[in-house]
Amino acid sequence: MKHTRQETLIDQGRVPPQALDLEEAVLGALMLFGDIVDGVLTRLRPEVFYKKAHQLIFKAIITLNFRGENIDELTVVSELRKSGELDLAGGVYGISLLSNKVTNLIMIDQYCLILIQQYIKREIIFSSNHAIKEAYEDTTDVFDMIDAFESRWEKTREIVTSGSQVKTMDFLVNQAMVRCKERENLYRQGRCVGIRTGLLDLDKKTGGWRNSDLIIMAGRPGMGKTAMMLFFALSAAESGVPVCIYSLEMAGVNLIDRLVMAVCNIDQKRFKSGAMREEDWQEINKAEKVLRDLPIYVDDNPVVSIRYIRSHAKGMKRKGKCGLILADYLQLADVSSGEKNRNREWEISQASRMAKITAKDLDVPFILLSQLNRECEKRNDKKPMLSDLRESGAIEQDADQVILVYRPAFYKLTGLSGEDLTGLGQLLIEKNREGSTGEVKFQHNESLTKITPYDQFTDRIP
Repeated sequence: MKHTRQETLIDQGRVPPQALDLEEAVLGALMLFGDIVDGVLTRLRPEVFYKKAHQLIFKAIITLNFRGENIDELTVVSELRKSGELDLAGGVYGISLLSNKVTNLIMIDQYCLILIQQYIKREIIFSSNHAIKEAYEDTTDVFDMIDAFESRWEKTREIVTSGSQVKTMDFLVNQAMVRCKERENLYRQGRCVGIRTGLLDLDKKTGGWRNSDLIIMAGRPGMGKTAMMLFFALSAAESGVPVCIYSLEMAGVNLIDRLVMAVCNIDQKRFKSGAMREEDWQEINKAEKVLRDLPIYVDDNPVVSIRYIRSHAKGMKRKGKCGLILADYLQLADVSSGEKNRNREWEISQASRMAKITAKDLDVPFILLSQLNRECEKRNDKKPMLSDLRESGAIEQDADQVILVYRPAFYKLTGLSGEDLTGLGQLLIEKNREGSTGEVKFQHNESLTKITPYDQFTDRIP
């Protein structure tokens, strides 16, 4: 059941916040003093005015200003007559009275501020009452409701910040130069532009995980996607970046088990079986102390949607607890929008699009794990390609980076000279909007719990 705006505003039986006398004063001043028009039009919008007649008059003033025509009582009346809204706007006599309401031109800025404040109060009433009414409806999707509520607030915030999203070249060039200097300073300090990945070669190619970027990390089962995700999470958290992990596949406690083994040197079989030695417990206790202090937050609800992740991450961001998002993995997410007759590829493309929007809105990197189809396993070298993304749709288009995880030893493959490739992994950067593509090697232990940078001159991890 839909509720009209007027019904929602007067639901409590009280007159909504308004300042009709100030609305009249502002409109009268606009028709008397042309030099204030541009300044007022950048601050106010028609909906800021409570009275419908005043909204129509303000719209007519906007139209005249856009066409570069003079603005006074006669031109405003003429414009309203052409649009057929003159009577609704109070008629010729009603408009003529507005000029008499102007008492102090110096106060116009203050009047505009008060009108904005009254508008915001009405929006608070409307949004809150509307949300309450919608919440009582059985058919309401809670995440759609949250998105609608936040969307209304974003529009309100534009009014508060004067509404304009237009930026001059001078402003943008200054911003670009500031960023350029920041990159130079980071380079001189030996740091990457974004969040460090933990692999120097990967940092060189990507600049680290950059804010607003959607990174798709894909691979076949058993390639080590989750292991790489935890490695990236540890690296970011150790540098002070708060990390939010959404694990749709693995329980939170299991992730912690893997993190413990990633931090300490302990045999996986002894850890899993419980046959620990005294020295094992010493290692575990060290790992426990390290992990307790890391800003990593795990949500292992197995039945969530990308909309849930977006909503929850926004809340964590407001608390200062979300500087990097990792989700494992895309194809498991409940991306149903409630619409019928939609295929899986369409749903996945919608989910990837929402993930990109989330990264941009929160201004944080979003690493989203994804599955590859079986096509790569039909090739001799089993090496994955960009086209192997499952239900790819818009995934490749939305992603700022696409990284494919590949372990040749998984397929019993050897090197060109027959050398053993056990413990060797490769990150294939197939797409990178802000950097170069190519291959980055890493090393791992047998259980894929400990990952380190690749060094061809050292023994591989046992």
